[in-house]
Amino acid sequence: MKFKGVLNTPSINYLASRLLPAIEKFSKICIILTSPDEICFMLTPAESENVFLSVRLLNYLVFERGELRCESKADNTIGLTVDVPLLTRVLHNAISHRAQRCLIKLSQKAPASSLNSESNQSEPPHEVRPVLVCVATGPSCSLSHDLPLLAPPLARGPLDHLRALRDSTELCHFYVDLGSILEATCAMIERMRSLGDELEIATSQTGEFFLSLASPGISLGSHSRGLQVIPQDQTVSESTAAASGIDRSMMSDDQLRSLIEAGYCNCELLSLRSLIKAFQAATQLRPQKVLFGIHPQRRAHILLMFQKTEGDSFSADINVEIGLPIIVEHQG
Repeated sequence: MKFKGVLNTPSINYLASRLLPAIEKFSKICIILTSPDEICFMLTPAESENVFLSVRLLNYLVFERGELRCESKADNTIGLTVDVPLLTRVLHNAISHRAQRCLIKLSQKAPASSLNSESNQSEPPHEVRPVLVCVATGPSCSLSHDLPLLAPPLARGPLDHLRALRDSTELCHFYVDLGSILEATCAMIERMRSLGDELEIATSQTGEFFLSLASPGISLGSHSRGLQVIPQDQTVSESTAAASGIDRSMMSDDQLRSLIEAGYCNCELLSLRSLIKAFQAATQLRPQKVLFGIHPQRRAHILLMFQKTEGDSFSADINVEIGLPIIVEHQG
């Protein structure tokens, strides 16, 4: 098993300032799957309070071209379990010393005390442990850090399980794009935080997004309209909604009930705490679109889309998805 790659200045900055802080919103432990084609940062429900996170990037976005070597008996895929805050500190240290490159290499090392030739021969031998050796270099610096892995590289069985989990995305029937209201929605959820953790959330094919949280004596909510529905052929027009009995002069709660009765809306209960983390992570990553969908009685699903440097199309070279658990079955 061999892994070695070189980060350049933009990728060092991206990982330290955006991607790793976004991951740390959920967990301090992350699994990195590397292959000759792409790198994937993953959180499974076991590490992050039932939240699933996958960030997949083609290798050219992270590593210098021609500077990556990734070899293993598991289809040249390697799974590494890392301490997110520690990796972030290593990269920030490289940035503070104006490093232009950072070599990252998988190695096996014994604790420092075991390398001392004068150590007591009667002591039990120290276990050799896997580390990521990080060497940052620049015009006036050369820094070396040994980043201990939290577990040995994944064996074939667990690795295949993670790859299957990563590749088993089941899309929702429709999504609404929250990109234009993400900041306002985050502010509203922050206001709700003191009221409780069970948040009613709904999306509709008419391009609407509902939030509601009630506690004894007080309730807060928001109702956003005019959002883009994806895919477009799932959009329900206002004239169709009106013909189905949706009366826009009614209160938002009544409109929501009418949309549910008409079959245009999914409504479930989510953890407010998990949703805050998801939206904070999305804000950290700065996507152009934040697609929010609901699998009824199963989970909420968030897809982040990023625009290409040139043109109006969206890049397929970076894929970010977040899965949030439904608290209980909700009947609207």
